[in-house]
Amino acid sequence: PAGRVDDIKKELKRLLDVPNTAPFKAFKLRKASAQLVASQVQNFWNTRYPGEPLTKNQFRVTFDIPNNTVFVQASPGDLKDVEALIEQMDTAAT
Repeated sequence: PAGRVDDIKKELKRLLDVPNTAPFKAFKLRKASAQLVASQVQNFWNTRYPGEPLTKNQFRVTFDIPNNTVFVQASPGDLKDVEALIEQMDTAAT
């Protein structure tokens, strides 16, 4: 009903108007270069869903060269996927 439109708008605003609280994780690499892995992971995620604008992408990657560490901020599901990918990349490095 038309009388509920304001209530629906308020509820949508409450549900959707929240800051990004995606968790992050640090991946200390043993073999692979953090800079190279970070670049490859970011490129992979940016092209994972063709046609999706990068502005909707809540996936962030950075690296720390002295500690050879990759930092990833993503949804819990994406973090799980990227952890497996980084582990494979670090194991395969020569």
